Amino acid sequence: MSPMEQKPAIATLLLQLDLLVVPRKMSIYREEAMEALLEALQRKDFPSSQVTALDALSSLSGHLSTPGKSFMEALLLKTAGFDQAYNALMKREELKRNETEFTEKTKEEEKAARSWEKRVAFVLSNHEKGVIFKALEECFKSNSVEIAKSCLVVATWLVHMLYSFPDCGVRDIARKSLLDKFINVLQSSRNLEEKILAALALRAFVSEPGGLNEVGVYAKCIWKILRKLKMSSTAANDILKALMNLPCVDAAELWSCTEGPELDVSMNGEVLSMVHIRSWLISSHSDGTIKVWDARKRVPRLIQEVREHSKAVTCLYVPRPYDKLYSGSLDKTIRVWSIKQEEIHCIHVHDVKEVVHELTASDKVACFSSQGTGVKVYNWSGVPKHVNFNKTVKCLALTGDTLYCGCTGYGIQPVTYVNPELEVKFDTLC
Repeated sequence: MSPMEQKPAIATLLLQLDLLVVPRKMSIYREEAMEALLEALQRKDFPSSQVTALDALSSLSGHLSTPGKSFMEALLLKTAGFDQAYNALMKREELKRNETEFTEKTKEEEKAARSWEKRVAFVLSNHEKGVIFKALEECFKSNSVEIAKSCLVVATWLVHMLYSFPDCGVRDIARKSLLDKFINVLQSSRNLEEKILAALALRAFVSEPGGLNEVGVYAKCIWKILRKLKMSSTAANDILKALMNLPCVDAAELWSCTEGPELDVSMNGEVLSMVHIRSWLISSHSDGTIKVWDARKRVPRLIQEVREHSKAVTCLYVPRPYDKLYSGSLDKTIRVWSIKQEEIHCIHVHDVKEVVHELTASDKVACFSSQGTGVKVYNWSGVPKHVNFNKTVKCLALTGDTLYCGCTGYGIQPVTYVNPELEVKFDTLC
């Protein structure tokens, strides 16, 4: 009989060998290996055994770095839309291998890892009708921070994988055992990555009607948390969208808001335009000022103020990938700003000869409305071309080579341009 602390490691090796030899058939070796792992997970009086068992389960996923350590957590975070940990790990891996060799191997390794991961997750999840989820439920109750964190990672992985293969009646058991635990992590943890892991598991639950209804019971409790979390995780945003579709959820009640302190910017005149990117709020003012605010706190903090326009800045526009800001002004210029980590910096000034009221832009073209009817199209050189359709333009949207103009008269006017000429469509969208 092996000592208790050695049993999980031996059981893991035995399970790996069994899955390699007879992946689709239950064997006495697999049965013994699973029983040893489950026993170790439930030994509250033997914390080191629980830690070893959780580490063993992490390694079983097949996602191992060059030193042989599991990077399951980093991969789960990436799956949830939070890439930092995974990208940092891959950068370290690249330094250890030849870059070409690393790229070639990655495709083969990932394909094999996905196949192995799915096989292992299926066996672990469906053993004795999901008994592993009940064992993980007990691990969540541990007073050890290390055990609770490792348990969260393994539980998130298994729940996430559970929805990648047909249900054998285990999803209900997993949800019954772990839903409350994930909700508790989401509400009480101060660690961003732990919240994201919990959100990834909850996203799996809400992907089917039964789970969505059960998570919906907690909608009021987790709504604000998820709204903050969605800036870091696509999983949180997916849960919010799913909850909004529940008939029992009052969207108006969830979206109710409270007023925060007002920022007095009267010394710069009226606020004429605002855009929000990442954690910044950028505002433009009637005295020609552009202000950059740190919007991560309840009260935005001013971090930069620039005044390079000589008259009111009427409009701001930031296209993807959010590295440039375009500003239009009554001083008859359009300025292009580079968006750096700590500030914005003006890199180009374009004299367009007319005041700018509304603006949209790309690397190839700027489109703006001015005094009078129609719209101006400017290819960043020469004189802007006037496209006149006898309507005043109130707002603009640019996609590809098509410009949409919201006009007086209750219509939307599409304009298609092909440089250097413009083909104008006068079909009005209602």
